[in-house]
Amino acid sequence: MVLPQLASSALAVFLLRQQLAAFPAELIESAQLAGASDRLILWRIVVPNLRPVLVAVGIVVFIQTWNEYLWPLLATSGTERATVQVGLRIFETEQGTAWGPLMAAATLVAAPLVVAYAFAQRRVTDAFLRSGLG
Repeated sequence: MVLPQLASSALAVFLLRQQLAAFPAELIESAQLAGASDRLILWRIVVPNLRPVLVAVGIVVFIQTWNEYLWPLLATSGTERATVQVGLRIFETEQGTAWGPLMAAATLVAAPLVVAYAFAQRRVTDAFLRSGLG
């Protein structure tokens, strides 16, 4: 269920493309002049400089995938394989919605997202602010 979500994140593709377009070509050229291979240039120069953007993209895709409702509803059958977002429907019955337990469960569902964003907040905001600036 996660792979289709990872492949369809247009924001991630746009953010990575903007960051790579603003990447200084002089760094790559100087490494090539020093005799570094393409693989070495990728892993020793490009990826370390893109680490803040990769963290930001990871957090954004994680939040987007975590909050997805329609795809897990269509892809799973039954409640034993349902995600937590689909599971929140348990609180909606024919008698009405049990708002207290629903809000408590929604808070517990949102807690991992808040913690993940709190740890990477600086990198996420830096990546969005610096994308496309050259």
